[in-house]
Amino acid sequence: MSFPLLTATAVLPAVGAIATAAVPAAKRTAAKWLALLFSLATLALAIAVLIRFDPGGDRYQLTESHAWIADFGVRYELGVDGIAVALIALTAVLIPFIILAGWHDADPLETGSRRWRPTQGFFALILLVEAMVILSFEATDVFLFYIFFEAMLIPMYFLIGGFGTAPTSTARRRRRRNGRTRP
Repeated sequence: MSFPLLTATAVLPAVGAIATAAVPAAKRTAAKWLALLFSLATLALAIAVLIRFDPGGDRYQLTESHAWIADFGVRYELGVDGIAVALIALTAVLIPFIILAGWHDADPLETGSRRWRPTQGFFALILLVEAMVILSFEATDVFLFYIFFEAMLIPMYFLIGGFGTAPTSTARRRRRRNGRTRP
């Protein structure tokens, strides 16, 4: 049995999410660097998948298959075709840039604010989204694809809900505090 490269490509950012979330709150910078390191390691694995993919070979390559829910015929089946390899590579390239773009966005709000924003949580959620997206691109079983595609929405919900405050709503709150109610 060969090394499960596709599973490793998806598990690595999930492990990175757990490790990043476990960093103490006082070490926000360490959490940022750890998330970036895991995203770059995932990029290295995605490059390995890209290199090992043979465009003239079988339709699905680097396949992995294990029984999962035998009573329903559901299997843990992963494989990549040409489009999946491209999408996995694109995801792995974009995540380090997303982490760098959000480097200061996840810092706690100004002091005196009632809203607490954990920096580690922000970067852990990004890595978790990466893991779920990669798994949904690698899945060749429809049930497995459905599970991971829907599971991707859970960390996205928390990213949008916890860190997605639009600047316009902040400006509206300031206007209300100053007595102006016009939008």
